[in-house]
Amino acid sequence: MTKSVAPSGRVWVYAFIILGLCSCATPANIKILQKGVEESPGDFGAHFELGRAYLERGIRWEGAPMVGTPVLVSKRWLKKSQREFERSMELDPLSPEPHYWMKVIYTVRGKYKLADGEVEVFNRLTARKKAAGPPPAGGTFP
Repeated sequence: MTKSVAPSGRVWVYAFIILGLCSCATPANIKILQKGVEESPGDFGAHFELGRAYLERGIRWEGAPMVGTPVLVSKRWLKKSQREFERSMELDPLSPEPHYWMKVIYTVRGKYKLADGEVEVFNRLTARKKAAGPPPAGGTFP
């Protein structure tokens, strides 16, 4: 009989990366991500990837994913997604990625001025990140 081992510590980081590379909106993957948020409530990646999973359940793309037009499928999942992206922005205010997805959420909700504001923040933070250059070996961006 094999014993199941729950992910912990650095293992969550790898779990988030792997789930982020595939469709992470399956019920089983969402449960894994929710467990990650429970165990690491201060982890940017946990909240960010859970937000992406919820968003994948809340919208569908007309045209190519991420470049087509997002269309609302579920307000419930969209609200959950927004909460996770807002939390990830609190944890890492200099990360541009949550702002991109908030733009998508605001666009789907018809809040175009808020969406435009998120684009501006995304562009500013992306430019700042590029200007800072790559992080030192083993380091992170400021």
